[in-house]
Amino acid sequence: MAEATAARSAQGNDGGDSSTLKDSVSNVTENVKGKVSELGQRLNDTIEEQRESAASTLRTAATTLYTEAERLPGDTMKSLAQGAAEKIDQTSTYIRQHNARAVLEDVTEVVRRYPGRTIVVSLAVGFLLGHLFTSE
Repeated sequence: MAEATAARSAQGNDGGDSSTLKDSVSNVTENVKGKVSELGQRLNDTIEEQRESAASTLRTAATTLYTEAERLPGDTMKSLAQGAAEKIDQTSTYIRQHNARAVLEDVTEVVRRYPGRTIVVSLAVGFLLGHLFTSE
């Protein structure tokens, strides 16, 4: 009889321990979700704060590229540099007018749709900007 009572008592404790463990796991999970959400919001806020600065920097780069394009030899090089400057300026305007989430979604879509073009354009713009800023 005492053994049966002890067995029932042990079974009751196992159920209680299991419930306590589930509650602990649930609390930890909710805590982690909250922290991740908070971190995501802080990251989004930081990106939003930097958006205007990035747009301004792009506009400055576009202006510099357009001005310096006049010094390049040949009409083809001038035309390419001026076209790149116009695209950079359009990007600046776009960044000013759209929030970070919309920009990220659009960039992701363009990269997925045109991966080869994205690489070529990135290299060309990097080369032109690097050439202009190192020659000063």
